[in-house]
Amino acid sequence: MLRRLLFRRRCALCREPMGLKIPEHARICQTCAKEVRQSYRCTHSKAVACCARSDAALLYKDQVRRAMVRVKFYHNTNALHWFAEQTTARLLANLDDWKPDLVTFVPTSPLRKWMRGYNQSEVLARRAAERCGLPCADCLRRRPFGKRQSRMSSDQERRRNAAHAFLPRDGVRLDGKRVVLVDDILTTGATAEVCARLLLYLGASEVCLLTATRVP
Repeated sequence: MLRRLLFRRRCALCREPMGLKIPEHARICQTCAKEVRQSYRCTHSKAVACCARSDAALLYKDQVRRAMVRVKFYHNTNALHWFAEQTTARLLANLDDWKPDLVTFVPTSPLRKWMRGYNQSEVLARRAAERCGLPCADCLRRRPFGKRQSRMSSDQERRRNAAHAFLPRDGVRLDGKRVVLVDDILTTGATAEVCARLLLYLGASEVCLLTATRVP
C-alpha cells in the first residue's frame, strides 16, 4: 500500500493518477474505461487490398490518438502495454474465424527501433501471439532511410512511399500458412497492402490484418 501511495499509477489514456481501489493490473481509470466502451470500440472492418479480412481494436481519435502518439514518439510503455491488451483481445475474438498459423508485424527501420526502444507493431504482435499460443515470425524488413508514412500529406503520397518501403527477409517461406499481419494504425491501408502482398509472395495462403487502431 505504501508503494502505491508513493508511486501513483497514471491512466494510460487521460494520464490522471489512478485511484487506490482500482486493481493493480488495470491500466486505465474507470472514467476512461467507460469512454472506451462508448466511443472508441471499432465495430466495423475496413477492406484492405491483399488482405482476406481485417479488424481493429479501437478508433484512432481523441484520447486514443493522443495515447498512440505518446507510444510512437514519447516512449510511453504504459500505453503501449494497454494497446497490446486491446489488440490481443481482438485476435482472440477472431481465432475461430481466421484460423491463423502464425503472426507477423509491419517492420520499422533499425534506426527508428533503436531510437524508440521498440517497434510498437512488433510488441503488439508478440504479445498477442503469445497469448493465443501462436508463433510470431519476423518476415519482412524495411528499406533503410525511407520516409515515414506519417509525414505524407495525401493518400497518393502514402501509397507511393509504401510501395518501395518493404522487402521480404532472406530465407523466409510461408508456404500455405494463414498469416495475421499486425500494425499499430490503419489509415489508408497502403502499408498493409504492400506488406500483405509480400507475405503472399512468400507463400502465405491468406493474410488477415489486425491493427490496434483504425482511423474513422
